Amino acid sequence: MTESLIGLDDAIEALRAGLTSAMQRGIGAPMQFALEPIELTIQAAVSKDANGKIGWSVIGIGGSVSAVHTRPSPSA
Repeated sequence: MTESLIGLDDAIEALRAGLTSAMQRGIGAPMQFALEPIELTIQAAVSKDANGKIGWSVIGIGGSVSAVHTRPSPSA
């Protein structure tokens, strides 16, 4: 299975956009939900390019991923 990596900023923005859209579509609906504080748990990968720029990517975001396997560091 090919894993799709999404930038951390893009993942958070997509969540924000989805929540905003859902709230706007619910205006005037007979049943509405209030947004409470959200705790987001993600698994992320860090990378460093040849220029030294560090980037963060979210691993396995979306409904199509059923599991992500990680390996502990050698010092663990």
